[in-house]
Amino acid sequence: PFLNGPSTLLVCPGDQAPVWGRSPLLFVVHDVRRLAARETARGRLEATYYRRVMKGGAGRASQILTISEFSRTELIEHLKPRCPVSIVAEQPRDIELVPSEKIEGNPPDFLLVGALRGYKGIETAIDALGDSSETGDSGAAIVCVGDSEGDPGYVERIARLATEADGRFRMTGWISDEELRALYEACCGTVNPSTYEGYGLSVAESLAAGLPTIASDIPPHREIGGDAVLYFEPGDAGSLAGLMLRLSRDPARRAEMALASRRRHLELLATDRPWALALGESIGEISDLR
Repeated sequence: PFLNGPSTLLVCPGDQAPVWGRSPLLFVVHDVRRLAARETARGRLEATYYRRVMKGGAGRASQILTISEFSRTELIEHLKPRCPVSIVAEQPRDIELVPSEKIEGNPPDFLLVGALRGYKGIETAIDALGDSSETGDSGAAIVCVGDSEGDPGYVERIARLATEADGRFRMTGWISDEELRALYEACCGTVNPSTYEGYGLSVAESLAAGLPTIASDIPPHREIGGDAVLYFEPGDAGSLAGLMLRLSRDPARRAEMALASRRRHLELLATDRPWALALGESIGEISDLR
């Protein structure tokens, strides 16, 4: 802020921006979860920090980019920007389709992909394994791909809970793309149990792979999944268990959902707006105003 003047365009791509300065600002806000759902912050200090820098940045931004209609609505409500807010909708393009015949023949293993954070609903997934065993499903399992991203205490808690699932909940940490691809090919579907997201990335990737997809019924998951996804109430382990049981016992249903996922992915690609295009357009528009 001290060195850069009006001739410099400042691009801030990660939810944080200087709260004052003379340079025009292009501000990228992925979500406002720390403001809209404070329990998703790691503590009061983090929530206070993001509230100040987000509101300060939004107040002086020339344009804001965000990642979903849900995030746009939340952002406008909590940050009250005076500038245009547009959506970047870049869909996964480098994920290979899993053949339907593999999905039909795979064992009842489900994949859960995402960072290990409290709002990701991982406890619900573990509880669902217990509920599914009580309803007669002896084979369902979940492989969880992701790491703590700075909260080892939470990982330890999840590991303790996982011991109650009798080996049917396995954590891999972050893995390579090749290893993830192998897990996609070996599962019968994905589970996406978050209580809050700015965008349903794990759902979008599941659809791109052509996998049967189960997701919590939150707005960004609906925005991405449409009618191609089976939904359950966030935190409802019994409902999730029932959907897992339904898919694990019905290969034909898995094949139907795999086809629905492929169709939905094509629909999403038709509305694709990649980051490079969105940033270039916004930079050009701000430059024209100068």
